[in-house]
Amino acid sequence: MRTLADAPDAALDPGRRPNVGSYRGIVSRLDVADAAPSALYRLAHHKRWIYFAFATEDVWIGVAVVDLGYVVNSFAYAWDRRSKRMLFDGSALCPPAIGRVRDADEGERSARFLDPKHEVHVTRAPRSPRWEVSARYPGFELLATAEPLTRAPALTAIVPIDGGVASTTEKHALLRATGTARLGGRRVDLDDACAGYDYTSGLLGRLTAWRWGFLLGHAKDGTRVGVNLVEGFVGEAECAAWVGDELLGLGEGRFEFDRGQPLSPWEVRTTDRAVELAFAPGALHAEEQDFKLVASSFIQPVGEYTGTLALAGKRLELDRVIGVTEDQRTLW
Repeated sequence: MRTLADAPDAALDPGRRPNVGSYRGIVSRLDVADAAPSALYRLAHHKRWIYFAFATEDVWIGVAVVDLGYVVNSFAYAWDRRSKRMLFDGSALCPPAIGRVRDADEGERSARFLDPKHEVHVTRAPRSPRWEVSARYPGFELLATAEPLTRAPALTAIVPIDGGVASTTEKHALLRATGTARLGGRRVDLDDACAGYDYTSGLLGRLTAWRWGFLLGHAKDGTRVGVNLVEGFVGEAECAAWVGDELLGLGEGRFEFDRGQPLSPWEVRTTDRAVELAFAPGALHAEEQDFKLVASSFIQPVGEYTGTLALAGKRLELDRVIGVTEDQRTLW
């Protein structure tokens, strides 16, 4: 397994150079905007987003705010694995004046998206482990909190980026949720649901692409597990498993699938062979945008993982653990 160092105090050193590495715990301030060579470069290259997931026994809910500087995107969806269908799936765009993603000192993180029909707020106060998440779309409402479920810390990765400066990301996959979601006429109880998040901020290249996988749940023996994998982009630095009270570094992810049929089975593994999983998609959240100078192709199937995790001398069997995969290509 990869060794993870303790997180530094900030993403940048006193010389405004990235503190490159893969770390246990959070960095007080993740923002690397001060490393931009100019204000114009910062405007063009500074990208930030947060994605929050909530997993009950039967339902996966995803909520995101993506701040591109010149426009802010939000999406929300909910998938029911019993019926194999989306209970809700929606997205919206707003100008930066009414939407943003930001972080500040002492671990403060926040996101806001606000227009007449859509509202999302995600916050973690300074020096607090507790997240507050609320979202309102026509036909969708969420009000929840999430805080660490075990002693396993968050993962932070700070990585140089080709065509950019650096990406910083903070992720956690073992949080305990409380709250409710309302999906049309259906109420979903989130008390004791498992939650996880991806908070990323960086000065990125014009063309960015990756594949991603994320799961939340239990192994067959009852052990609580969460896994975050990526192929491309920042590579193995953000690949990790949360197993009970442990955070374990993993090799880079590898994803095999048919891009023309993303709802067909995926094969997901790591370069160190610690992860060997099959992913069975049940439904798909997708967004295609083409504004000529700016374009994106984004698919995020949601479904079930089955297979094995070989971690720290222990072999864990997974059977239909709920999660997502993703294929993203963006020109921004």
